[in-house]
Amino acid sequence: MSCKLEHIKVEALSTCIPDTDNGKALGEQTASDLAFQAASKMLQNYEIDSEDIGALLFLSSTPDYRSPATALVLQNRLQLSQDLIAFDVNSSGNAFNQGLQLGHSILNSSNSKYALVLYGETHSKLKNVENDGCDYGAAMLLSISEEENPIEIEFFTHSKEWEAIKVEGGAYKNAIPQGNDFPYSNLNEPGTLQIDHKKVNEFKIQAFKELGIQHKINTEKAHLVTNFMVDQSFEALSKEIPDWPSKSNASSNYGGVSLQVQVQELIKASTEKKLNILALSYGEGLSASCANFQIHSNIYTSFIKSNLIFDDGDVSHDI
Repeated sequence: MSCKLEHIKVEALSTCIPDTDNGKALGEQTASDLAFQAASKMLQNYEIDSEDIGALLFLSSTPDYRSPATALVLQNRLQLSQDLIAFDVNSSGNAFNQGLQLGHSILNSSNSKYALVLYGETHSKLKNVENDGCDYGAAMLLSISEEENPIEIEFFTHSKEWEAIKVEGGAYKNAIPQGNDFPYSNLNEPGTLQIDHKKVNEFKIQAFKELGIQHKINTEKAHLVTNFMVDQSFEALSKEIPDWPSKSNASSNYGGVSLQVQVQELIKASTEKKLNILALSYGEGLSASCANFQIHSNIYTSFIKSNLIFDDGDVSHDI
């Protein structure tokens, strides 16, 4: 599926990670704590009137609660308008491009000036998480634009192998009987992150082909940002690895927010007025996407560390 997102641009980006040696959140620090810090700093420094924000979207696979939506918690903490749209989306590794598409849909069907797209993960709260991950929060501010530079996004979903990345704990699947009062509850079993690396790698190669990544890289002067192992995909297809026009070397330790961190690094180092971004990502499902868009190199960005904890209300990482 291909989408052309017209009359929209990225106004600002902000990222927050825990202020810890291993990049993992403190015991009671949640995804919304990190997303709140990223968003509040961005809105304050960019001097955005909260009344101009018509939507708040929160994309995460580790929200604070099963219910209510973490977006509602963040709307209250950020003191945004009471008439805005606020909801969660269950997404992680592929969230950056999905946030672009969802933000565009809302902005182009409303009279809002801005859409605030927030991301957050505390994967370290899950059992058996590998050591090369990092908890994070992030914010992206989208606005209506009259410029003729549409964002083009292509999606590829191979749900036949959805079990390749999964956390079995949930509200109903694999439920543990708790007696007649709570027959389908497993609230005390948060689940374990399970990854079938062979299937995931096979999916990446297939997505690489289906999304036409080789053609895009070879024909467009794009700055590549990705959480793929792109070099390995070229090798698996017996293709020559190209001489990248520009490729960010941001650490993969930023997990699902690695694309945003890479974009921010490119902006910081750039001497160009505009950057052509090719954003390739994948996530649970299995699903992948590739976004091609232009971004001004003078937009506001920030990268901060924080151990702030929201203590007004219990927290839960029981997903």
